[in-house]
Amino acid sequence: MNRKITLITTKGCEGCKIMNNIIQRALDLYEKPVDYEIKDKDNVDIEFLKKYHITDFPTTILYQDDIIIFITTGTKPVEQIKKAMTLHFG
Repeated sequence: MNRKITLITTKGCEGCKIMNNIIQRALDLYEKPVDYEIKDKDNVDIEFLKKYHITDFPTTILYQDDIIIFITTGTKPVEQIKKAMTLHFG
């Protein structure tokens, strides 16, 4: 099973920096292998952003076997991200 989290950010976004730290902490607490990547919105296909109505940043996306299973925007508490990982990744 392939698990991945992508954080989509934008330049100068303080919330994006905070969310990166939150995701890092949630990954430490989850204790199972999860790939993690950070992408600036300028490096994400515009059609992808439109398809999933991504207009706010940071946006956190959870994938399982390359299928999007969860999307959230804004900063969230560590506990909420870990809970999403547990619910969606198992």
